[in-house]
Amino acid sequence: MTRRSLQTVARPGPQTDDAALGPALAAPLLLGALLAAATAPVLAAVAAVTVVLATKAAQLGLGALARRAGDRFGRVELPGVATVSVHISPR
Repeated sequence: MTRRSLQTVARPGPQTDDAALGPALAAPLLLGALLAAATAPVLAAVAAVTVVLATKAAQLGLGALARRAGDRFGRVELPGVATVSVHISPR
C-alpha cells in the first residue's frame, strides 16, 4: 500500500475575491453615524466626549499599573513546551 502526501498551494493576497470589502462595510456605518450626529448633535457630542475621556482614563490607568509593577517579570510555564517571560517597564 502506498501513501500519498497531500499538498496545498498557498497563494499570497487577500482571501476574498474582493479586496474592497472593508471600505464597503465601513461606508454605510460612517454615513449612519453622520446621520445620527446630524439628527442628535448633543447626544453625538456627549458620546464623543465620553469616548475621549474613557480613552484617556485607560491610558492613565495602564500607565499607573505599569509604574506599580516596576521591573517585575511575569513568567508562564508551559510544561514540555516553553517558558514565556513578560517584562513590564515604565517609560
